[in-house]
Amino acid sequence: MATGWDPQEVTATSNLTPLATNPDGSCANFDGAKTVDCVYWALTSSGVTNIMETDSTDGGQTWGAPYAITSDTGQDYTPYITYDFYHQQVLVVYSKWHNNVGGAGNDLMLMKRTSASGTYDAPVMVAGGDGQSYWEGSALALNDGNIMVSYAVNGPESNAGVYSGFIAVKTSTNNGASFGSQVQTSSLCNAEFPRAIQNSSGAIVQVYSRYVDASHMPPADQQCADFVSNGYPGSDIHQIWSTNDGATWTGEADIYHNPNGTSSVHASIGVEAYQNPASCPSCTWDLSFVTGTGSGTYGVYRIYSTDQWASWTPTPTQYPGSSTWSNFLNINPSMTLTCTGAMFTYTDAYEGENMYNLRYIANSTCSGA
Repeated sequence: MATGWDPQEVTATSNLTPLATNPDGSCANFDGAKTVDCVYWALTSSGVTNIMETDSTDGGQTWGAPYAITSDTGQDYTPYITYDFYHQQVLVVYSKWHNNVGGAGNDLMLMKRTSASGTYDAPVMVAGGDGQSYWEGSALALNDGNIMVSYAVNGPESNAGVYSGFIAVKTSTNNGASFGSQVQTSSLCNAEFPRAIQNSSGAIVQVYSRYVDASHMPPADQQCADFVSNGYPGSDIHQIWSTNDGATWTGEADIYHNPNGTSSVHASIGVEAYQNPASCPSCTWDLSFVTGTGSGTYGVYRIYSTDQWASWTPTPTQYPGSSTWSNFLNINPSMTLTCTGAMFTYTDAYEGENMYNLRYIANSTCSGA
């Protein structure tokens, strides 16, 4: 296996086109081992959507047959997977229709598994049951063993309406058995798609963008947009920090604005470390996001930091050999490590069905458990 960039490959194909959406996938390795688990959502033969998983046992070179990890009779969607170094377990966050009924709000759920493959524990509700919509969640295992879940609340596609969206977190002190009170992080209306990481000093940075799909909000309305370009709302990439395990948040800032006037959305932050990221001050932090190419299309880009996000590269670079699309909706990039190097994951733009991986090969052989 030669070092360098491998060609883009399809990890899984979802059959969501009848629902006019896409797979919303993400991946995680199991403690730096050969096993890489990827989750996404798909339409089942019974007409509902469940969360699917596909696994690789050779660092992403080949993939096993997909299998369902949820079995609700309503809709399950927008899954996120990560590895919890503290408890040595996989965490999956996803949303579902409350009581499996459309229009009754969306509950945010967490599942855990302490092995590289197999059955998950019964899901636990992080937020929900009150008619509101909780979605686009992500999980972070903190240095002290707590589990913090970030998520979007309501927004233009919810029953609450156009200007209702914001980002919040909840934290569990008992390994996900239950969660504490909701804490709002960002003050930006319609902020969405939060992802977080913690540094070696214990500070947490959360990154996010804004909902700017003009089909669900007034096209030229600047109330919940970072800018307006050609009569349409636009989004930048933002950050905010917490130094007390997510209890309070400060330092909200705009960290990337595309100079060509196109939106930048769906940021995901990860650390190039096989051990607990917080214990590696010199490891590179990668921020992946979607933005305009300058040629009328959108692609997946990366900026990075070598000082735990105290500073970062000012100019993003596009993933070599990755696809471009005519719109920016739902591409959802992320990064995880495999036994051969780094694997960048993203899905087709709305409305597409493929989940892709693009691997950078640093190790010519796949060693590990």
